[in-house]
Amino acid sequence: MNTLRLVLFLVVAFVSFKLNAQTTKSINIMFYNVENLFDTIDNPQTFDEDFTPSGKLEYNSLRYSEKVKNLAKVVDSSFSDQAPDVIGLCEVENVQVVEALRKKINVTKSLGVVHIDSPDGRGIDNALLYDTALFKLQVFGLKSIDLGKDERPTRGILWVVLKANNIDQPLIFLVNHWPSRYGGTEESEWKRMRASETSIVLIDSLKGVYPRSGLVFMGDLNDHPDNRSVEMLESCIDTGPCLMNMHKKFVAEDAGSHAYRGVWGVLDQILVNQNLITGDAGLTINSESAGFVKKPWMLYYSEKDQDSFPSRSYGGKKYFGGFSDHLPATLRLTAP
Repeated sequence: MNTLRLVLFLVVAFVSFKLNAQTTKSINIMFYNVENLFDTIDNPQTFDEDFTPSGKLEYNSLRYSEKVKNLAKVVDSSFSDQAPDVIGLCEVENVQVVEALRKKINVTKSLGVVHIDSPDGRGIDNALLYDTALFKLQVFGLKSIDLGKDERPTRGILWVVLKANNIDQPLIFLVNHWPSRYGGTEESEWKRMRASETSIVLIDSLKGVYPRSGLVFMGDLNDHPDNRSVEMLESCIDTGPCLMNMHKKFVAEDAGSHAYRGVWGVLDQILVNQNLITGDAGLTINSESAGFVKKPWMLYYSEKDQDSFPSRSYGGKKYFGGFSDHLPATLRLTAP
């Protein structure tokens, strides 16, 4: 009898150990500018008329379905045989299109959705998907970026606090889509500077509430890692957030997430705070995992540039039926 009890004890202990080992896992993170993920319904409050069946793009239910299916295929392939645990998105019209994408993702079926409508004139927003089997949602919000009354409203910064099952400290995610370079890079730079300044204020306020937490800053910043607006995020002087840009290394490698006139640029980036760099947040960075999802079937070949670039849904009015004009950025965190 004593022997039987000992055997049962050892079996239970082993199973318990295995379960605990399973919760101590990598956290796979991706950010994806999905390029105009609209539904087909006209919203009278926004300028979305082009993305309707009667609009100039002739955007119908078949094209919408193909768009969602294509994006889900990218997500499914983003970490090879593993699933992404956190997915930041930008250029989504509403929570309904995010839910439609979530349902088409096959690698995991336990994703929760965080979305808040932004004041953007076209109605495009940021969103976050997270693995509900791994995380519990704590709190979230939207930080507006004030460009002044004479400028069109832009996307706010979606911030989300998640608590991983086996990590003591919460994990903070900031999803960004900074103002574009429309009108000229130099002429529009002040808008991205304003977005950076707003981000720094938000990071500082979150740090006051969660001083030991890890923070992941992701987004299409419409600036490169070596531009002033992004470099401000890496500043450790005074109130600088002292983030580390995990995708900065690609600036010198003729690689990136987006191509303009045949030249690659690193617009989509993931940055992390010092608590993740030092491991004080209970997680460490797998720096080798920082990269971009770039599968041959996501690209088209340009004879003019002798290179392959992201295959998008539309080029002007012409429908290509592709994926997005951006590649997803990826990063992996590891629990010790």
